[in-house]
Amino acid sequence: MAAIFGVIPNFQTGTMWFNRPTSPNDIVALLEDVKLNANNPWYSRLLRVTEYAAQHSQNKYQVSMTDLGG
Repeated sequence: MAAIFGVIPNFQTGTMWFNRPTSPNDIVALLEDVKLNANNPWYSRLLRVTEYAAQHSQNKYQVSMTDLGG
């Protein structure tokens, strides 16, 4: 979810990490201000992959969203 809400991923060999230092006192305010940007490339990619999987599941399995580092 971090990538969808604007945190820049840090790619490393075989993995990726997210880092947004936030004071515990600021976490609630930060989350309350989060806005979904439908033009975010990570959101667009996740939506396409999820829709593709759902269409091809033929109701044989449930498709859900992964946690993208959040």
